[in-house]
Amino acid sequence: MMTRRTPAPAAHRPPPRHVSPFAGFRSDHARVLSHLDTIETELSRARGFGARASATLGPVVEVFARQFATHMTAEDALLYPWLGETLPESRITLEALGADHSELRSLLSGIAQGLAQRAGRKRDEQLRVQLRDFVDLLRLHIRREESAVFEVADRILSPTEARELARRLQHFVSVLSPSPTTTRRARKPAATGPRERKS
Repeated sequence: MMTRRTPAPAAHRPPPRHVSPFAGFRSDHARVLSHLDTIETELSRARGFGARASATLGPVVEVFARQFATHMTAEDALLYPWLGETLPESRITLEALGADHSELRSLLSGIAQGLAQRAGRKRDEQLRVQLRDFVDLLRLHIRREESAVFEVADRILSPTEARELARRLQHFVSVLSPSPTTTRRARKPAATGPRERKS
């Protein structure tokens, strides 16, 4: 078990001494925020929301479902328990972030069900509320996670611990993620030489 340490006050914390193990997670956050912008663009349009919602937002919801299945699962099963052991004083924050995960999954499920229904005034109004709640909560969650989890862990980890955590997170996510070879269409082998010309 790793030694438990209390982080230094913010004004006295040294900069990280290693490459952050959360680089991939921060990239995920950037992609997620861009998709939230797409949702907000749709919500800002007063007319035609119902007719466009399924076509525009369906693929976005699928992206979130894949992110939740990998990114969030890695946090729930590996990162949060590890950080709770290393920094016991962070457990209250981690519990709140875990509760966010449950609420976000529930909201996403409701949105997916709503998009599968026929467009109509009642459905569209409910969908707008669910999407607004989802966007607001996910933006807040990302801000809290990056400041209360990633930045704190970056400052207290030793280089060895950072490398080990990065290795474990990368392995965990790779196990959950589908292999590109399973979805890539097989290519025909290239010709080994020029074709003979028929006389």
